[in-house]
Amino acid sequence: LGRGQTLMFNAMFSSLRTLFQFQFHDPYFFNQYLGFGFNAYNISEFFQSFERKRQGGSLTWSYRFTDYINLAFTYKLEHAEAILGAASNRITTPVARADRIGWTSSGQLRFSVDTRDNRMFPKTGQYSLLSLERADERIGSTANYNRFIAQSRWYFPFLFGTTFRLNGQYSVINTEDPEGVPTYERYFAGGIFDIRGFTRYSLGPSIEVANEREPGSSLREFVYGGNKKVVFNAEIEIPLIPAAQIAGVLFFDTGNAFAEGEYPSYESMRKSVGFGFRWWAPIGPLRFEWGFPLDKRRDEEDMVFEFTIGSAY
Repeated sequence: LGRGQTLMFNAMFSSLRTLFQFQFHDPYFFNQYLGFGFNAYNISEFFQSFERKRQGGSLTWSYRFTDYINLAFTYKLEHAEAILGAASNRITTPVARADRIGWTSSGQLRFSVDTRDNRMFPKTGQYSLLSLERADERIGSTANYNRFIAQSRWYFPFLFGTTFRLNGQYSVINTEDPEGVPTYERYFAGGIFDIRGFTRYSLGPSIEVANEREPGSSLREFVYGGNKKVVFNAEIEIPLIPAAQIAGVLFFDTGNAFAEGEYPSYESMRKSVGFGFRWWAPIGPLRFEWGFPLDKRRDEEDMVFEFTIGSAY
């Protein structure tokens, strides 16, 4: 309607995720540089060892200081739970503090700088973000925690019309709760959205638990997630058929999730390389990517193919 407003309804059904989401955003609320938006959602996701369910919503107010600098505050109210044995071939034996359920009531402050020339197909510029979130029992949260996120993405014109992309992210969450960070708030790595070449959400701190509730049961890995996550991506995007907006990509990814008391090191960072194709189709941006782990371990695949609808970082 010429006001720059965004109204969106999103529904997704797959073996890994079910999602319903309704969003609205007005970047010029009351004809000022003040933005306002809200988000309501119901999401169910399957991880390696459990299912996470989240229902809730958020309200966001933002202020744009310049065309590039933005400050935003978000209040979130969410009911979340982690469920073991929610699907076939998943662990059903009890794991201490893994089954968690509760409310998250939090405030988040975000400072961002965005100089990209195009948000969907950036060729130059950068997007950087600093975020601090606090969940507190005094405003209705089940658990107290502090979450800090620092992220920076850079885009450079490269040889023969290609684009060189860099992305780095560090996230950490700490809590005063004696039971630790709830499972549904912990970090997991692996997959097309962070470290390709590894099965989705398969990377992170883990323990071995029994497959069944029997003394002689065999053991299997239970990935319980970390309170820290580090991701680094480097890509070269190559235009193949510019008129059809089809491009190829070569990438290198590294990172991992780390438990309390663990810290990132070169040896602990998982690494992969790969290639893919991207197409801006009528239904949206499509990504087809093949990843190959450089430090493959037992029970990991030699190659992981993934497909998604959505733009890259």
